Amino acid sequence: MTFLKKQKTIVITTFVLLFSCFLVFSPPKSLAADSLTARLRGRLLLQAQSRGQVWYVNPIDDRRYEVNAENALSIFRALALGITNDDLEKIPTDTNFINAKVDSDGDGYLDIVEAVNGYNLFGPGKAIFDKKITTRLRGRLLLQAQNHGQIWYVNPVDDRKYEVNAANALPLFRQLALGITDADLSEISPATVTTEVSETPKVSETSPPGGFGNLPTPPSYTYTYLPRQNDNAASAGTVMSAAASAIRGGNAQATAYFTPAVRKAIAYTMGVLDSSGLLILGNLLSSATLTSSNTTGVVYATHVLFNGQNVTVSFYVQKQPDGSWLLANL
Repeated sequence: MTFLKKQKTIVITTFVLLFSCFLVFSPPKSLAADSLTARLRGRLLLQAQSRGQVWYVNPIDDRRYEVNAENALSIFRALALGITNDDLEKIPTDTNFINAKVDSDGDGYLDIVEAVNGYNLFGPGKAIFDKKITTRLRGRLLLQAQNHGQIWYVNPVDDRKYEVNAANALPLFRQLALGITDADLSEISPATVTTEVSETPKVSETSPPGGFGNLPTPPSYTYTYLPRQNDNAASAGTVMSAAASAIRGGNAQATAYFTPAVRKAIAYTMGVLDSSGLLILGNLLSSATLTSSNTTGVVYATHVLFNGQNVTVSFYVQKQPDGSWLLANL
């Protein structure tokens, strides 16, 4: 009888200890959610229990964006990081979804042939891959400014870049997406997307030559977590758009959108740039998004990848004594 009591006591004590360990070592729900989001950064997810929606987990804000064949390019352009051909060619290329009819560098060899054989798609010779750049850009969307604003996705599973276009978007997403349950998906915060339709200035389809940064073609839609623009931001945004359009067109009146202190420098810059350089500079302004706003100033910023480094470029729009808004830098 004493033996049975001791055995029962041991069983109960063991259960209590195990249960206590579970309470102590089980992570809070918020920590578990953070861990799940961290593991899925940059991934495409397939919501298997619903309508088969595809989501993209943006590694910059850790939020999920629903994407489909219709909205994918607009969303991806808004989230993409601009990149030069020199940096893009350092990432290995997938050969299953690349356009089989394109010869990007005009050397007589199709991109798919060069990709299969390890050659540079955008210039002469063999491709020289850079593991550091590839690792840093895992899961990122990239906008190739020097080739008509082509979108690429760096798949974190195989460290290859995938060409994304209207024709291959849906099959590509489903091929690369990881299935996920509704319960797990709910742990990743959805993007609160504010979609504002804006008139996009016409941009030349001529591919600008390399050597002047990597400036993306502006998207038709703006996706932002900031509140809807107030009057100050709206006025500043009008100036940004007008200045970008004037610069792209080589209009000397573009200086009128800048403060008097910088107009001479703006005129000089426009004077030394050719049409391709003006196109790129205008696109830089158009690609910037609102980051902060108050009664006297508004800040816009964009990101470019230059010489392997992610560089933030900021633009400051200041309210003038007469109530107008002018750009204070370029």
